[in-house]
Amino acid sequence: MSKGLVLLADDDEGPRSTHAEILERHGFEVETFETANALLARFKELSQQHNKPVAIVSDNNIRNSISGTQLAKEIRVLDPSIPFLLVSSINVGAEITVPLDISFMKKEKIYDGSRPKGERNLIGIKLDEMIQKAAAIGSSQLEP
Repeated sequence: MSKGLVLLADDDEGPRSTHAEILERHGFEVETFETANALLARFKELSQQHNKPVAIVSDNNIRNSISGTQLAKEIRVLDPSIPFLLVSSINVGAEITVPLDISFMKKEKIYDGSRPKGERNLIGIKLDEMIQKAAAIGSSQLEP
């Protein structure tokens, strides 16, 4: 049984297919996109169908596209509650500024072969945590 749909954008085929494969093994259904613009269009389409994804994963530096941080800002306007994971090989800080309401993960940490076999899928684990947190926040906002 699927944990839900994740939309994933990366202009580099290698990381895009690797991240998708890892997430699929972790139980997610994954749709991949070469640009953040294409992911944003699909997100809008799914939202109109009332079939929103459970999370979004995007590289920050995408050629011929808006950046991952710009994508996060545009998604936040449409849906402020969806878990958004920004991945990059660039360090946060002097090189990249990440909005406070999104999570960040270095590409090198997504699959850590030095960890015990059951703990290698760090991107899947991170998404699980983000989705659970968003669900908890959403349900607490529904309670009077």
